[in-house]
Amino acid sequence: MNIKSKVQFLRFAQEIAAEVGQTLQKRNPASLRIHASEIHDVKIEADLKAERKIIQYLSKNSQLPILSEESGEIRNTPSSQTDSELRWIVDPLDGSLNYIKGIPMSGVSIGLWYAEVPILGVVYDIFRGDLYSGIVGDASWKNRRKINVSRIQLKPDSVLCTGMPVKNDFARKTLHAFISGFQEYKKVRLLGSASLSLCMVASGAAEIYQETNIQIWDVGGGIPVVLGAGGNVAFYKTLVSQYTYDVRATNGSL
Repeated sequence: MNIKSKVQFLRFAQEIAAEVGQTLQKRNPASLRIHASEIHDVKIEADLKAERKIIQYLSKNSQLPILSEESGEIRNTPSSQTDSELRWIVDPLDGSLNYIKGIPMSGVSIGLWYAEVPILGVVYDIFRGDLYSGIVGDASWKNRRKINVSRIQLKPDSVLCTGMPVKNDFARKTLHAFISGFQEYKKVRLLGSASLSLCMVASGAAEIYQETNIQIWDVGGGIPVVLGAGGNVAFYKTLVSQYTYDVRATNGSL
């Protein structure tokens, strides 16, 4: 895919992410109505409405397949045989519980991937109105300003962003393994939004993001932003579900 096509797809993602994100800023009572609640997760009306709007827009403007958190795989007609492995990966509301509680860490995440290769991504910070964008191999931006990862090289000087995804078990052994490495870092932050945690790495506010068994739509928009900003990302599929991965994103110096 040439850079002109990437820019066009990026603009599609930016436009709909910003539009949906600005609508979500209103947080009216109807949007907070709970549709489904699990032990460590919740789905609300805002998730479903945001997803419908994003899917409708992307389907109309690109005709590419879409993988979305709420609806799963959506098979649109590819625009060409060359594009058959391209697909959008969408999380319409990353950080739903934060959103319900008014904790200001929730985002709209949209990524374009070729099979398991990230191409570009967009994350809209709902509470702050910031738009993070990135094209792998080119650059990343916060709104219109170019961003880069930090240059910190030592763990004792760095900030780790992490979390406990809903697909993880919460047994004592798992929790012990989860916290065992925390003392290596200056600070550890659990933000409740994987997409915005990745944007913290991309913009230099944190040096590393790491989670196990995270769903691909939680990181599909943020991974390209880190890569475009000069960071490194390693991700490996796990056996917990079809869409879970272990992900480690760094500034490239750790």
